Amino acid sequence: MAPDVISVAKGIASGLPLGGIVARAEVMKSWKAGQHASTFGANPVAVAAALATLEVIRSEQLLENATRMGRVAMERLTEMRDKYEIVGDVRGLGLFVGAEIVKSKKTKERAEAAAREIIERCFKNGLVVITAGRNSIRVIPPLNITEEELEEGLSILEDVIADVNRNVAET
Repeated sequence: MAPDVISVAKGIASGLPLGGIVARAEVMKSWKAGQHASTFGANPVAVAAALATLEVIRSEQLLENATRMGRVAMERLTEMRDKYEIVGDVRGLGLFVGAEIVKSKKTKERAEAAAREIIERCFKNGLVVITAGRNSIRVIPPLNITEEELEEGLSILEDVIADVNRNVAET
């Protein structure tokens, strides 16, 4: 099912301030003028940057790559979920993926300290992952990541998770 309206901002202009909406024609026709304004809209430089960004996304087939690499990431995270007690729910779409860190799969109790430890240890090992809520970690690589680079990052993540999982099991 296709959405009625999609809002876009941040990355659409590669860092310049721009926001906008994309909507089906019948939705747009039902709005009155001014009902869909943007505080970051109509800046000519930002619009030019957005057009250039969209051209790169198209010409370099970044959406297709995100779909392929997202499948790789989800597969690896699902394997980690099946292997480690502290990895709970795994979810995502494309290259926006994440995993919930829990004390136990049975209780699903949040493991906030373990999530923070995973994030800190990944950073010390050259991998940036960020939080999503109190006990989930997000893996959001660039759209042009190669499979080799993705596998390297996921290996760092898995090594850290395996070690933290051992520490949690021992306590």
